[in-house]
Amino acid sequence: MHIFIFCVGLILKIISQKNISMESWWRIIPPKKIIKTGLYKYIRHPIYLSNILLSFGLVWFLCGIKISSVFTYLYLQFVMDRIDREEQMLTFMFGDEYLGYLKNTPMLIPFFKKTTIKE
Repeated sequence: MHIFIFCVGLILKIISQKNISMESWWRIIPPKKIIKTGLYKYIRHPIYLSNILLSFGLVWFLCGIKISSVFTYLYLQFVMDRIDREEQMLTFMFGDEYLGYLKNTPMLIPFFKKTTIKE
């Protein structure tokens, strides 16, 4: 099962990165436009989802399910903070266009449309 989760994460990562240019993987770079095609049509953050799945699958394989669960919980805290900062920046840059995308497109899980932006 851990291999399957890892492979799904890897496939998501490859597909989602084809839609954007990856100038840097560690800092948030303001985009020139909102990408709404490919996987971004279904979720706003497919690369973060792929990183979560890759990490969970790999740590599960190397260390077991308990450590993987703890690691993933801690990693999710980091990812959610990063998503909040990124979405604040995108809302500032693109205004109503991004707010419409945010309202109509789930964050990480397709068909789960809870949206929030921290003030």
